[in-house]
Amino acid sequence: MLEKRGIPVKYGVEMTEIKKSTQEVTFKDMKTGVSKTAPYNAIYALPPCKPHSNLVESGLAHKDSNNLLDIDPETLQHKKYKNIFGLGDVANLPTSKTFWAGFH
Repeated sequence: MLEKRGIPVKYGVEMTEIKKSTQEVTFKDMKTGVSKTAPYNAIYALPPCKPHSNLVESGLAHKDSNNLLDIDPETLQHKKYKNIFGLGDVANLPTSKTFWAGFH
């Protein structure tokens, strides 16, 4: 749908600066290190994130569960600890992990 509607998507870049007054954004290519500035009307950005240390250190999440709470998608029960249930962005479910997905 993005391609069909002509909405550009940038992968492998880091947004390094945004100028609201001139509606310009600067991206750095993560492979080459080259920065480019471009105009914008609206921007939807996914900030980098890392696994929650409490989940990983406790063994509730691991690499095989995408560092998210390792639950059964049918029951929402943790696969190893039967007294733990999970729901939302913390859970390894086949859903979107975004603010707008949760909002809707």
